[in-house]
Amino acid sequence: MQDGLYELHLQGNTQATDTLKMQLSQYLDDEKGVIFENPHTIPLDGTFNSIEDFLPVAAIAGLYPNHFSIRKGLDFMLAHKNKEDIILNGHITTEGCYTLAYPLAALATIRKDEELAKLALTQLTGRAGFLADSSATASAIYQRSDLEGNKGYKNWGRGVAWYLLGTIKTLRLLHQSGYGSPDDIKKMEASFMHHVSWIAKLQDRQGMWYAYLDRPETNVDTSTTGGIAAAIAWGCHDELLDKNKYMPTARKAYQALQTHLSADGFLRDITQINRGGEALQASGYRVISQFGMGLMAQLQAALKSK
Repeated sequence: MQDGLYELHLQGNTQATDTLKMQLSQYLDDEKGVIFENPHTIPLDGTFNSIEDFLPVAAIAGLYPNHFSIRKGLDFMLAHKNKEDIILNGHITTEGCYTLAYPLAALATIRKDEELAKLALTQLTGRAGFLADSSATASAIYQRSDLEGNKGYKNWGRGVAWYLLGTIKTLRLLHQSGYGSPDDIKKMEASFMHHVSWIAKLQDRQGMWYAYLDRPETNVDTSTTGGIAAAIAWGCHDELLDKNKYMPTARKAYQALQTHLSADGFLRDITQINRGGEALQASGYRVISQFGMGLMAQLQAALKSK
């Protein structure tokens, strides 16, 4: 949610700025860095739960570039690097494209730190090698893999959204900073464009994507739809994608998402956080959750960007 608010803040939306600052004030602490609970409601003041906790650093660094939470978060993440410099908690996941590569690139841009930019790009290329099948006959994105190459969650929609959105937002910042291997950047641009080409074709007539992209029986998921459409819109904005071909895809998704808003403004029909394994994700069970609203806000910001 905060990343969506931050994008709207960058566009001059003062209401988004005020809301973002209010939300950050609830858990940022000058002495401990952060005060919060993990998804199991266990207090973790001054430390972090997983690699997914690093995403707010992109917004924090934009507003408060010297806040102690940034150093605390960076130290935690760097402690989880393997010998190939991939940051992970057990499995390699698509989440890291968004929750690691993107905020690392944001920090690199703000600090003019070439090493952080290199590390951000490594999170993308390393994950692409384990998680993305880019062959012409068997295109797929897996949400997770172990180091032996055992994969899971093939074409799980929100996992795909993390991959695409993290990739395009990281590339945008690396282009701004001027850092990063040109060959690796081109590799990730090619991966992004290839996967969008087949994923866009799986959008349904209303403008939505399914919980598992190629399995309509798993029903539509609004978080998947918001995340994928936002990535496509940013890709069009940065001229990696043909605007005439793909921007209508993103706009159609945004219009479709309006029909899933509750009377009091919450986005419905979001697949549950990933606690119950693939059976839960494929079951059709849906909730209201703030990260879904954040992905819709990302899409709104991308469509408004000039």
